[in-house]
Amino acid sequence: MIGVAKKVFPFLIVLFLIISGFAHAFFILLKPNKNDDDNSINPDGTTLIQSPNSNTNMFSLFPTSLLAMYLLLIGNSDSLSPWTSHQTPPSMAFFLVLFTFFTVIYLMNLFIGLLNVAIENYDKNEEFLLQKAKIIMEIELFYMLPYQRCNKKWFPDWIHYDIPVNKVYKLINAIDNNRTEFNSPPFISNRLRNLLKIPEPINENKSFEELKQQMRDEFKQQIKDMQELLNSFIKNSNTYHVNTK
Repeated sequence: MIGVAKKVFPFLIVLFLIISGFAHAFFILLKPNKNDDDNSINPDGTTLIQSPNSNTNMFSLFPTSLLAMYLLLIGNSDSLSPWTSHQTPPSMAFFLVLFTFFTVIYLMNLFIGLLNVAIENYDKNEEFLLQKAKIIMEIELFYMLPYQRCNKKWFPDWIHYDIPVNKVYKLINAIDNNRTEFNSPPFISNRLRNLLKIPEPINENKSFEELKQQMRDEFKQQIKDMQELLNSFIKNSNTYHVNTK
């Protein structure tokens, strides 16, 4: 699942920034002010109502505001119950509706869709084999003695094995499209590509001048081939006329 997490991680960063923005907005709107503290204490010093703090008002601090937004995201709206139980401020109602629709409904469903697509596109068997190869490599490097690593029966110079053509084709396409992870780039011979009829991947970093020069060379080669074909045709036609005479 590491590959899937890498694909959805940028979306999670954007989601966190949006939640932080809403948390900051609610923190500014609902944080307790000095009047709230003054109204909760009598002139003689006796307390009638508990002074607002992070326990009674989660929006008194920004970290607790962030936690309140997370709870609201998963469906717990207790942090907003003191304001929704009676007349709701218009600004708070606006941000609440915006957060509920845009974040809870739209972005969360979009995240679920992206996660499903990432899981479908990621080959679990390929990830399993990759992790298995990494574990074997660590065992060979750090948990084996030198004479064991020099054993030719365990580590021969060449390993030959049969593999279906369709799997080779899929593997080469995955390597060309950067959908595999290797410690060093694998070598794919031109003979193998010609055998499977797989063209070389297009190098996006190739400059425009190189592409232009390549097209110019190909065009010159085509002109040369056409001239040779035309000369051969003229020569054959002259030979035919001489023979007819």
